[in-house]
Amino acid sequence: MDFDLRQLRHARALAEEGSFARAARALHLTQPALSRSIQMLERRVGVLLFDRGKSRVVPTDMGRLFLAHAQEVLDGAAALDREVALMRGAASGSLVLGAGTVVSAISVERALASFVARHPGVALRVVNDSGTDLLGLLRIGEIDLFAGSMPVGADRDGLTIVPLRTRTGCFYVRPGHPLAASGPIPVDEALRAPMVGPTRLPPVLVDRILRARGGEDAGAIFAFACESVSMMRAVARETDLVLVATPEMVATDLDAGHLVPLRVEGASPTQEFGVVRLSGRSLPAVADALVEAIVAADAANDGIDEVAAGRLEATATR
Repeated sequence: MDFDLRQLRHARALAEEGSFARAARALHLTQPALSRSIQMLERRVGVLLFDRGKSRVVPTDMGRLFLAHAQEVLDGAAALDREVALMRGAASGSLVLGAGTVVSAISVERALASFVARHPGVALRVVNDSGTDLLGLLRIGEIDLFAGSMPVGADRDGLTIVPLRTRTGCFYVRPGHPLAASGPIPVDEALRAPMVGPTRLPPVLVDRILRARGGEDAGAIFAFACESVSMMRAVARETDLVLVATPEMVATDLDAGHLVPLRVEGASPTQEFGVVRLSGRSLPAVADALVEAIVAADAANDGIDEVAAGRLEATATR
């Protein structure tokens, strides 16, 4: 039985939106045109695919089964389009990159600026999320590759990982912060202080903070949490919250004297980062250029770590 891919996309949109009106808007169709398309599809299949309720349109039992197989067909068609475009050399400008919050601030933002300038024809979309979620999106084909942290214990089979530098989280506070007035403090004391940070942390860092706090509930790790590095910095500048960040993330605030490093004794939390892609998936050649740009931007931060170490040493002699 032959199916029209457009009708399959129409059925998928109707199932997702639950309304002919909303689905028609999402598909840029008129509502009557969408209704005719669904009716034609149901006649071809020979079963009712949707129950038309007063408040919502929902798939029937047969409709749910049909839609599951339709999604496989649509995924296969998208993969075929990509492969054909690759063979023709026409897909050089289509990439979806995933990027974690920390690695975005460290290197991805700078890498993308130079990459887009050098490859103006590339249609590039960026998805920001945690490493765990990005790995899931990679495996189901929602993104082509991602730069971020690999979840601890994650299955690495079938993955190609280009390592980036392992980063150490340092502690930063506003000038005059009570903790900055004393000498070096134990790292666990810094981890017990009210902090500002990202909404999602790798489990290994969550465990590290919870151990320092004697098992305090994970929901109370940060007094203020968001996925915007600039917002984290702004809150740390104006409050007594402690910011855990890499030197690259706060370089401009350190240069301006808006934040100062907090001296700690003991091992600070560390995190590994990398650029991850599926080993068996064909990507446009321009993907290699994107990876190279991220690696180069990451390496360009080496000097910032040295400056940060100098700041800490200078702070210690005051």
